[in-house]
Amino acid sequence: MKFQFAVSVAVAVLALQACTAPADPAAAEAPVPAGTPAEAPAPAPVKAASIVLDAGGLTVDGATVAIGASKAETVAAVTAAIGGPPAVTDAFEECGAGPMDHVSWDNGLHLLFQQDAFAGWQTTAPDLSTAGGIHVGSTLAALQAAYPGVAIEQDTIGWYFTAGGIDGYLDEAKAVIQRLNVGVTCDAT
Repeated sequence: MKFQFAVSVAVAVLALQACTAPADPAAAEAPVPAGTPAEAPAPAPVKAASIVLDAGGLTVDGATVAIGASKAETVAAVTAAIGGPPAVTDAFEECGAGPMDHVSWDNGLHLLFQQDAFAGWQTTAPDLSTAGGIHVGSTLAALQAAYPGVAIEQDTIGWYFTAGGIDGYLDEAKAVIQRLNVGVTCDAT
């Protein structure tokens, strides 16, 4: 019995050594050249650009993209901030302000252009906000605190508000922001 136990222990020790021993003993002994890291360091995380909604256009990673900027400049800046190309690029021939180009992303941000110039934006994205912290989903009370002098009226679409150069729509109860706009928009978006 003692002999079988001793043999079992020896087999287990050999099996354990086989599992932990390097596959190529010569490789385990090869020196790493000086100045060469054994493992490449992980790349530093890239900071994503941020978009702040503004009455004069957009602020993208601290840089202003003003209403009137070129379509190419505006789309490039927003694409870099969002991290991907637009989901939709099309033309609206029948807007009240005349024909417009429309570029939008899956996150709910829509940009509008006339004659290749940035004409306005609108959003239903709750993760985009103004410098005052107002976003889709903010309450009317929060909007009034951030932008005193909010004006509200009912139009053919719903409860329309203007505040600090930004406008948009509230829900039916006039309590929560449903959409934010700046500049020229086309309600086909």
